[in-house]
Amino acid sequence: MKDQEWIDRFRSDFNFSHSSEDDKLIKSIRTSKAAIKRMTGVDDDTNLEFVELVINRVRYEYNEQLEFFEQNFESALIGLSFEYNQEGETTDDNSSIE
Repeated sequence: MKDQEWIDRFRSDFNFSHSSEDDKLIKSIRTSKAAIKRMTGVDDDTNLEFVELVINRVRYEYNEQLEFFEQNFESALIGLSFEYNQEGETTDDNSSIE
């Protein structure tokens, strides 16, 4: 998604109508995307869970509550990380241990 799409999503989710803080939001969105990638390994803005986590991290940062984000979203972060790390793995029932 482009920066404006992220801002539109944030505004839509949190009834945020003014544009006076768009630059601050763009910075927070970029920082949040990097932080979620660091925590989960995921950087896919087509993944709805990734998008939700980014938007919520922006909300926590905007409300000056960022120190509580990881604790409050721990299970979602772990779940996304687990899902991402499992996608690339395949099982071969015919394999043997040598």
